[in-house]
Amino acid sequence: MSTSPSPEQIAEAAVRIAAAETGVFEDDDTLVRGDVRVSWAALGEGLDGDYDPSDPGDVELLRFDFHGRHRGVWLTALDASYCTQVPAETGPLVRRALLSVLMDAGHGSVSQGLELERESLDAAAQDGPLDGCEFRPASRRVFEGASWISPASLAS
Repeated sequence: MSTSPSPEQIAEAAVRIAAAETGVFEDDDTLVRGDVRVSWAALGEGLDGDYDPSDPGDVELLRFDFHGRHRGVWLTALDASYCTQVPAETGPLVRRALLSVLMDAGHGSVSQGLELERESLDAAAQDGPLDGCEFRPASRRVFEGASWISPASLAS
């Protein structure tokens, strides 16, 4: 009789796949594939707004942020940053596996957005450094849907 793999085992397998096929992990909280980066941030968000450590029913949650690289500068992808259902205390293997899922979901939209705005970004670069510039991904819906990601997402 075989047993189902644990969430950690599933995450470990996903991390191995992600490392081989979907990019490079800069650390446990950042995955880069080509000119797209997705990362985790713990900003004190909880189940109902700000995380309240005095509330035993509240949980601090992670937020994902997407960025695109143009001319070597990481630019913020507008409307591609959402709080998730991933607890901040989630282990590194599961965080990495979930970043891989997010990258698969959002990479195309960020890449397309960079391409659509390439001309205006090039013009902005003529005026000075691109630091602080932003761009719109091709579709915001991808990121809205991804906000429901949780450790249980790995089992499906």
